Amino acid sequence: SVKSRTDHEVIVPAVHAVVPLLIERHKRGERHLINVNAPEPPTPGEPMEMEVVATQASQAYSNTTFALRYGGMFAIALAYAGTSHNAATRRLLHVAVSDVSDDVRRAAVMSLGIVLFRTPEKVPKLVALLAESFNPHVRYGVCLALGFACAGSGDSDAMALLEPMMTDATDFVRQGAFLGAAMVLMQQSEARAPRVKAFREKLMGVCKEKHATTLTKAGAVLAAGILDAGGRNMGLALLQFAR
Repeated sequence: SVKSRTDHEVIVPAVHAVVPLLIERHKRGERHLINVNAPEPPTPGEPMEMEVVATQASQAYSNTTFALRYGGMFAIALAYAGTSHNAATRRLLHVAVSDVSDDVRRAAVMSLGIVLFRTPEKVPKLVALLAESFNPHVRYGVCLALGFACAGSGDSDAMALLEPMMTDATDFVRQGAFLGAAMVLMQQSEARAPRVKAFREKLMGVCKEKHATTLTKAGAVLAAGILDAGGRNMGLALLQFAR
């Protein structure tokens, strides 16, 4: 495999992000090949290449190389996207609070929003404690997890978690809070979601502020674009609706 012949920390996670996409080309019932529990033998009769994929994906989560664990988090997210799978959720929560790498912990929290996007009402309660984490990378992951799961909903619980992080002490957390809030408030009118007006004013204020950091300003500019995407006629969705 490629990951056994390279040490590049950019290539290796990408290789493992491809794993669930390979499995999704097969039957949906074969998501268990991305094993979030104890290792188990592949389904009898499964092609050999899929057995290899399954084995390597299962080993990624406990690998000593952080890049492999980082890719493994997104492998879980893509393979179990929208399923609210209990074992996958438990695995991501465990990694989010225990891994030694900030990048892996951030990826695990972000992945929760992808796994649970069909049940967005569960996400704010699930990540509420993580939003108070001492680790800014975890807090950033919470911002994007809320954005992914609650996109376009105007969810008040999600905004209640995001608003305090807009004034976080860490600049990239403030950036994440702006991005997450913009996703949540997409296509929401001021009458339906009163927070929209205050949020727009907040973004404009940050963009004009002279002493705001580059990351914070970049987050505000991107958030303004997300909020008004397609002339306010477009929304973010992880699900393709049948026509």
